[in-house]
Amino acid sequence: MGRLIGSVLLVLCIPAAVFSQQKLIEILIEQETEFYDESSAMEYLEYLSENPVNINTASIDELLLIPGISFLQANGIIYRRTRVGNFRDLIEVRKAGNIPVDWFELIRSFMVLEEKQLISSYSLRQRAIRSLNIQRGYDNGYFSGDPFKNYTRIRFKTGNNISGGLIAEKDPGEKDLNDHLAGFIEWRSNTETDRIIIGEYSLGFGQGLVFWRKFGFYKSLDAVYPVRRTETGGRGYTSSGEGEGFRGIFYDIKRRDINLCVFASNTHRDAAIDSAGIVERIYGSGYHRTENELEHKDRLKETMFGARIGYLSNNGIDLGVTAVKYHYKNSLPVTVFDSGLNSARIIDNLRIAGADFRLNYNKIMFFGEAAFSSPGSIGFVSGMIWSENNSQIGLLYRNYSPEFYSPSGNGFSDSFGGNINEKGLYFGLKHKIGDKVLLNIYSDIVKIPQKGISSYDNSNMDIFLKVDYRLLEELNIYAFWKRRIKTDEIESDNEYGITGSSYIDTNDDRFRLNISYYPNSNLSVFSRTEVRDISYVNGSNNSSNPGYLISKGLRFNPDKVFRLDLGAVVFETNKNRIYLIESDLPGVLNLRQYSGRGQRVYMLARYNHANFRYSFKYSLTHYSDRDNIGSGSNMIAGSLRQDIGFQIDYIKR
Repeated sequence: MGRLIGSVLLVLCIPAAVFSQQKLIEILIEQETEFYDESSAMEYLEYLSENPVNINTASIDELLLIPGISFLQANGIIYRRTRVGNFRDLIEVRKAGNIPVDWFELIRSFMVLEEKQLISSYSLRQRAIRSLNIQRGYDNGYFSGDPFKNYTRIRFKTGNNISGGLIAEKDPGEKDLNDHLAGFIEWRSNTETDRIIIGEYSLGFGQGLVFWRKFGFYKSLDAVYPVRRTETGGRGYTSSGEGEGFRGIFYDIKRRDINLCVFASNTHRDAAIDSAGIVERIYGSGYHRTENELEHKDRLKETMFGARIGYLSNNGIDLGVTAVKYHYKNSLPVTVFDSGLNSARIIDNLRIAGADFRLNYNKIMFFGEAAFSSPGSIGFVSGMIWSENNSQIGLLYRNYSPEFYSPSGNGFSDSFGGNINEKGLYFGLKHKIGDKVLLNIYSDIVKIPQKGISSYDNSNMDIFLKVDYRLLEELNIYAFWKRRIKTDEIESDNEYGITGSSYIDTNDDRFRLNISYYPNSNLSVFSRTEVRDISYVNGSNNSSNPGYLISKGLRFNPDKVFRLDLGAVVFETNKNRIYLIESDLPGVLNLRQYSGRGQRVYMLARYNHANFRYSFKYSLTHYSDRDNIGSGSNMIAGSLRQDIGFQIDYIKR
């Protein structure tokens, strides 16, 4: 097997091809958290592709929905449109907004010059993924279902007034094909001043402290873009992410400069509840494979209703106020950090109110939000973005008090997936040097109360430097270095054998070199080398454990009918973890974690015929440092894992 993989790696010792959406996601996401089929991010980009922004009618807020478009660029587009008239070519848009060529190629599918009048459209997506290796949970009957991951999604649009969607999904090991079922129907008035969604929907307002989808863009390869949330309002929800959306009704009314939204939801969350009716834990994985997981399914009933009113002026001032009340059938403990000691307050009703603003002044955009969570805690975030032709600077300060709790909020944070109690100051700089060099630099200083038995405060600091260099029109190189400096609390035995807490300084360094080569329109090649070194400093002792990952890939696209991606990875992480976004089936975002020592190869093929698009993926991972993969019910006997996936997309317009 080693010779087989070695031969494949030898063939692929030329640079990974990525789809444009995947490349965009990779720039906007730099998380150290593994996830697979985290479709909410891909759903956002797919939504923009299916509902592109009309450049000739869009407001500044609508232009800012396009990833990476700054206020200065949006203002330049509108200024050119007002003085000269409508755009006739998207290249004119790029020049008017002074958008870099590389970035423009990634986002041009999100822009149109005129509305397409569609009588109706319909799409169907059917996906099946499984491991060819049998996990222990299937052999011993611990998992109730088969090893397939099934996904079915239907979307439709009738004229310009009615649209909707439906999703049915089953994770590996689950029994029912519709274990996760979600859908919505949306009506818009002819003037698009009124809008109603019935069914599942998601919310995103202000800077995300009261409402935002669970997945958000945090610190990334772009030093400025993640600083500010771009409001998305209410949208129909057909993501495979379980435990995120709301189920009920959403009503949006626009009258001149005023925008009013009212919404209500009655849904259930997975939770463990003790004999006294107190919630012990809320689960967000969506797994319902075992008796224990099935017992927790939909145990917690959540009722929510709220409203938002916004003022959108023509003089660069936007204001918004959001208020919501949650009611839980069971009492919910909320963890509180007080002098380092974890305690909890019990709630069954929760009220949250937030106020947000955006002020555009010359080349500076100021923005912020403050939110109050009963019985009196506060969280706020405030920042600014300054834009010049070749430069952008972003500055952000956030302060989430230890008692602040917002179950559906997800503002900018050092942690993935929520507003964890913290204080932080972020500074980001993006600067273009000539036509070939782009710099991205950021620093983030964070103070987080330690979740331990002492009053010790844990402070982190991130430093990031990235240089993009376009050596040739068809050859792009970037390199980055990132260091996280933090102090960890660990338990250790002293010289008398007594266990106690001690603190150790940690430097987490990551180095990456990425090369992308596009010799012609039919071929793309990619090469990446990444090294991660976590060093521990304790007095005179300094230990270092560097690990590495080398990834190569090739994308061959001879025509509009067929496309082939090949990729290979060699890794030896030495107990570190290195993350890599991998090309996958359409709509699947696969941020893979590599740990240990081994090799991985994959093949992804697409074929288009008439209204159908067929996609197939095969992957093989071999570990050289273990006899079994995984643990517990997820364990696979042996050192080899193989996975396959197949997807059919049908689109009719």
